Amino acid sequence: MRIDRTPDDDLVAISRNVSTTGLLMVTAVKLEVGGTVKIAFRLDGEAVERTLHTRILRVEPNVDDTSGVWRYRVGLQFDQSLAELEPLLREAAQKDISTAAVQLS
Repeated sequence: MRIDRTPDDDLVAISRNVSTTGLLMVTAVKLEVGGTVKIAFRLDGEAVERTLHTRILRVEPNVDDTSGVWRYRVGLQFDQSLAELEPLLREAAQKDISTAAVQLS
């Protein structure tokens, strides 16, 4: 997952949980609660990349990170529900597949 807060940013994050209304990710960069970011993501096997606007709902220390690389857990809420993705998310969960790429700006 790639994070772009501005056009010149090129940061990395890992998605941990995705639903039709939001996304939980871990990142080395602390983002601000209440801020907005644009994400582009693709589920494994999807050719089309989807782009959404999101709001940062929470930022907390990632206590599960023993290496110190992924220091923050960040919860994002999509500005619109992705109900049409529900079957794909269920299928991905059954295969234990997380999102392949997310770009935030």
